This record gives sequence, C-alpha cells and structure tokens, in this order.
Amino acid sequence: MYDLETYPGISEVGGDLPEVSYYQLKLSRVSMEQAEGDRMWHFAMSVFLIEFYGHNLFLTMIFGLVVAGSVLIFGVLIDDWIDRKPRNKVVHASLFTQNASVTTCCVVLMLMFSYKREMEHIWHGWLTVICYAVVITLAALANLASTALTIAIQKDWIVSLTGNNRGQLARMNAAVRRLDQIINIFAPLSVGQVMAWASHVIGCGFILGWNLVSLLVEFLFLSRVYQLVPQLAVKPQQQTGGTLPRKATGGYEHSR
Repeated sequence: MYDLETYPGISEVGGDLPEVSYYQLKLSRVSMEQAEGDRMWHFAMSVFLIEFYGHNLFLTMIFGLVVAGSVLIFGVLIDDWIDRKPRNKVVHASLFTQNASVTTCCVVLMLMFSYKREMEHIWHGWLTVICYAVVITLAALANLASTALTIAIQKDWIVSLTGNNRGQLARMNAAVRRLDQIINIFAPLSVGQVMAWASHVIGCGFILGWNLVSLLVEFLFLSRVYQLVPQLAVKPQQQTGGTLPRKATGGYEHSR
C-alpha cells in the first residue's frame, strides 16, 4: 500500500511516537467511517439507477464509466493538490466536498423516487434526464473527494505519524487493509437490507443520515489528531524545495 522508497526517512528501526496506538485508533476509525459510507453509497447508487431505468444496466454503466474516467483524468491533479496544500486543509476540504455531494445526491434521489411519474411529464421527460446527469456528476465529485481523502490519510498522515518506525507503519497498513476488507462485505449488506425491508426512499434517508453522522465523527477525529501530532503541520520537503511527491497511481489502490 505504501511506497516506502518514496519516503527515505522511514526505516526498519526508529523510536515509536508517543501514544501512536491512540492516533492509530482514531485514524482507523476515520478510515472505517469513510470506507463504510463509500461502499454503501456505491452499492446503493447502482441499485437506484437500475430501478430508475426500468431494470436496465445502461445508467449503471454510465455511472461506472464517469466515476472511473474522472479519477483517470483528475487523479494527477488531486495528487499534486495534496502535495501543495496543508494537511488539515486537504482533509477538511475533501471531507466536506464528499459529504456535501452525497447529501445533495441523496436529496435529489429521494425527490425522484417520490415524484417519478410527475417528473416524466415535465419538459417532455427532460427533467428526469437532467436529474440523472446531476446525480451521476455529484457521485463522480464525491468519489474524487473520497479518493483525495484516502490518499491524504493512508499515504500521508499515517506515514508521517509512524515517523521512522517501519514496523509500526506495516502494522497500521495491515489494520487499515483488514478494516477495508470487512467493510467491503458488510456495508452493501446493511444498506441492502434496509432497502429490502423498507423502500428505496428509506434507503436514501439511511445513507443520508449515516453521511451526516460520519461527517461529524471524521471531522472531530481528524482535527484532534492534527492538533496532537505537531509533525502533521510540516510538509516533507525535497532537496529542491518542493513538496515530497508520491506515486499517483499508488494512491488509488483503495479508490473505487
């Protein structure tokens, strides 16, 4: 997951940072909240688009193409932006952009489910098409923000937090990977059960509520870790004076 050769200051030996397990717990909690929301959102979006388009996979195909294409096009720009901006501003901007996009998208979807028949007769059905475009665009924006947040935490914050301790980095790396794999299984299962037992509108409301709660939790935890770890306020510098680069392709290992 982490390219240790990119960070020459990390070695197999080195002193532990004080209370590193405490920071690891908080960052792991943030990663868990973010990953759970992402998995639920992507699974639900595919189901919603299939339902809207008459149980046809066309909109789901467009959704996947736009989301993947946006990361391909803007991935390098995101990585450069993360390198240039302060760490706290990067995670806060990414966090709020992601959650605002998902929240708006949920609201639009709830309105579409509630007034689907009425919307089909407005502007000869073009209002529905516009709503499809808005939903897919917002989903792509949310995915880009999620990608930025994932890179910032897993490729920057955790590396800085572990300092010179290569073993500690490996343990945190493994913990995040285990959480990611567990959430891959249970997140779609949980939102799927909500939609099956209730309705698609309730499913949108469930994701919306989860999104707002996780926004508060992630913001508080990230702000707390940033305040408690002074080295996070200092960006690593190259010999030429620029920020230390990361491999852009490596940063998207956890993106969808």
